[in-house]
Amino acid sequence: MNWKNALIIALAVVLAGWVGYGLYFYSGPYKRLYRENQRLMEEFAARQTWESKTEEEVVELRRTLERQRRETNVARDELTKKDHLVKDLRTKIEGLRGMIFKVQGEKEALMTEASQLRAAFGKSQSHLSELSQQIEKLKGDYQRKAQGLQDQLLETTRQIQYLQDERDQLRHSIARLESNRTSLSEYVSKLKSELERSKGRVQMLSRDLADKEEKLEGANQNYEEMVKQLREQIHQKEVSITTLKEKTSIHFLDKILFEPGNANITLHGRQVLRNVAEGLKKLSNTEVRVEGHTDNQPLSEAAKAVFIDNLDLSIKRATAVARMFRMMGVDPRNLSATGFSMYRPVASNDTPNGREQNRRVEILLVPLG
Repeated sequence: MNWKNALIIALAVVLAGWVGYGLYFYSGPYKRLYRENQRLMEEFAARQTWESKTEEEVVELRRTLERQRRETNVARDELTKKDHLVKDLRTKIEGLRGMIFKVQGEKEALMTEASQLRAAFGKSQSHLSELSQQIEKLKGDYQRKAQGLQDQLLETTRQIQYLQDERDQLRHSIARLESNRTSLSEYVSKLKSELERSKGRVQMLSRDLADKEEKLEGANQNYEEMVKQLREQIHQKEVSITTLKEKTSIHFLDKILFEPGNANITLHGRQVLRNVAEGLKKLSNTEVRVEGHTDNQPLSEAAKAVFIDNLDLSIKRATAVARMFRMMGVDPRNLSATGFSMYRPVASNDTPNGREQNRRVEILLVPLG
């Protein structure tokens, strides 16, 4: 609505108001008209106020409409672009559908080909298994043949080496024989000389053997004489005589030579030793070893005053017997004496009889050569 229309309406309203006012004062109906006119004027004023507000809202709506129009244009442009994009996508989808159909066809062809390949692969696997078995068999044959050839090669190499060694030995033997051939006559002469010397040594050994047999006969006679002279002591088991490998051993219990805990030979002991010494004097080239032995019992108090221990007692008893033999004429160059204390027992020291056997003096007769 423009301002001219508004002005016309306003003038009409004013005119109608004045006319109604006059009629109101001059007659009753006019009053009603006046009131109606007043009401219309109020409505007109309200209408103007509303139209003013409506005008502002219309301006704002126009702005909103303009903004929406711009946004619509933008949306239309976007929609146009999207339409083009949709068209492109539809075109691509159609292309992809064609490609899918093509790929499906290729897939079916590939699946058919794969089935054929599987069948061919199964046949190939079977053939490959057969080939593997043949290869393993060939490998085993090859290895056996190679091992056989290797063994033959080693054997041939050993034979060649053996023949070469024999050839070298033969060459050395030929060279040695050739070198020895010139001196063979000299060697024969030497052998003859050695034979003559050997004959002389045989004759000399024969004489030595006769002498030894004679000496052995004499030793046997002396042995028999000593046995006869010591027959009583042997019978009473106070003396024993044994022979082993040309070595004679005479065992004396200490009680027939010494008092207990003493190294002085008794009169009876001297008589026994004199009988033995008579036989020892007739022996030549024989070593006389005197050995003293004790049991494992400690020395008595009286014996401790004279001897240090059992070893000292055994040494002094052996020395006393050797000295007595020397005084009785036995060759002192063949005499020796030693003591072994309790360390070479011939019986157990746990019984009185065993200890008595261990308390002894032994005389060993050993040939000197």
